[in-house]
Amino acid sequence: SQPSRAVAEAPPLEPRPEAVRTLPQWLICAASDAPEAGIVYVAADGSEDRRSYADVLAAAGRRLKALRERGLSPGQKVVLLIRNTHEFVELFWGCILGGMVPVLLPPPKGEAVGDDDLRDSSDTQRLAAVWKKLDCPPLIVPEPLERLRDAVSAIAGQEVSLWWTPADIESSVEDSRWHLRAPSSTAFLLFSSGSTREPQGVQVTHDNVWANVQATCQHNGFGAENAALCWAPL
Repeated sequence: SQPSRAVAEAPPLEPRPEAVRTLPQWLICAASDAPEAGIVYVAADGSEDRRSYADVLAAAGRRLKALRERGLSPGQKVVLLIRNTHEFVELFWGCILGGMVPVLLPPPKGEAVGDDDLRDSSDTQRLAAVWKKLDCPPLIVPEPLERLRDAVSAIAGQEVSLWWTPADIESSVEDSRWHLRAPSSTAFLLFSSGSTREPQGVQVTHDNVWANVQATCQHNGFGAENAALCWAPL
């Protein structure tokens, strides 16, 4: 007998409306068409903080204003190492709305250990490898973490100059000059752990995200009345 195949088959995806072909269009439409919907952040102590999609869009617009004031432009990569979920979501969408490409990495652990241990940390080694592979883009980190910057500079053999915290990327003014990139363009970058080899990047396009979300919703029958629980920030 033929062995079973590990293949999931499903009907073709439903056509995508022209108005929501990219991630910025998704958030903009959600903010205007679903004023009651949004994101509920659940803290470690169980407390909840709800933000509407309009709130997220406005906060991301303020982050975008600050990013542009720092000289960032469409297509430029920005490494995000953010612990706070609110800050992560705002900065991620700020980059997306400006046509920038966020690079998503976990912040290295071990800030309290000695300099040698921090330099030898696999997380720090991966950060340095990714940073150098991407031609030294700006990094946004949870706290100043000067020792981490020194460790990354030492490993990469080049000084890290563009190094900001979320507090540095804030503005009281919202920037609504959104940059809409092509659906086939890269929305964000993910990287492998680098535990067995050099970290490998995965380019996730706007089309990729739509296909994944649409397939999930279509297969499970999800609609606007449903809520989804996400364990990751994104």
